[in-house]
Amino acid sequence: QGMANTVWAFATAGVAAELLFESIAAEARNRIVEFNAQDMANTVWSFACVGWAESEILLQLGTAAAECRDDLNDTQKSQLYQVALYVRAELPDLEFPLSADLASLRAAYTGCEARPSELQRDISALLEELGWRHTFEYVTAEGFSLDLAQPDSKRAIEVDGPSHYLKDATSGENVVNGATQFKSRLLRSYGWRVSHVAFFEYQRKSETERRELLIRKLAEIGVSDEALAVVLLLKSSVRSTTPTLASSLAAHFFLHLPIDLAAILGQPPSRSERPPPSTPRPFIFPSSSILSLFFPEASRSCYDTLTTRGSNAAK
Repeated sequence: QGMANTVWAFATAGVAAELLFESIAAEARNRIVEFNAQDMANTVWSFACVGWAESEILLQLGTAAAECRDDLNDTQKSQLYQVALYVRAELPDLEFPLSADLASLRAAYTGCEARPSELQRDISALLEELGWRHTFEYVTAEGFSLDLAQPDSKRAIEVDGPSHYLKDATSGENVVNGATQFKSRLLRSYGWRVSHVAFFEYQRKSETERRELLIRKLAEIGVSDEALAVVLLLKSSVRSTTPTLASSLAAHFFLHLPIDLAAILGQPPSRSERPPPSTPRPFIFPSSSILSLFFPEASRSCYDTLTTRGSNAAK
């Protein structure tokens, strides 16, 4: 238990003390029969949390945990599920002993009910105002819970409250804890681009400063301020103009600005909304998509304008 508690404390603090982990790995191999279910789960999670690349200790502890699977509670199953995800992404050639139990482990990992904070809701609303559409409280195929996510582009914003941080005893600064670092690494391994908004950098700021902060956070996941500017301009313009003029405005921007609007708007129209193959369709797809978001009644006009006059508009 002493070894398990030690590596767990270092991993939770985000400190990968190599010599310490090497020593405990060597000792644990000889005394693994003394570990109970909690000791095994804490220890193997800690090694995965710090990114331990030597597979032997992960394999031994995973094997021991599989043998006492009936004694595992949901917290321990959740830890082991994270280890399984880590092994799959970082050590794909390693046959992790608990792979056959992934369904029950995943159920434990995703079993906690989400409790969105007011801070999360506030940031979500401001991001929508900025033009970045997203899903609130999205759960990925692997079971990761994301605060604000755009599933199709695999971009997400995580809102990190005090529980994600430890206080540095020397400097007094907030330091991201090991569990949050571990989740971030796993998300990157599974193809997600994630930016984090810390509670202390968002609170006590003016509205303008908060907007500027969120624009910087979006830039970290590949959403440019130029793209946001186009969305906001269209959003304001189509509310005060005619459908035909709005569709021309959209066509102009999509022709002349090489920006990734999928990064802002999320999923494109369904296949049923797209024109048949025989229909000329220069840039119909994004224009009708963006107009339907901000000005629904303009969508049909935009579609008709771009299909019947597409060549002229392109010129």
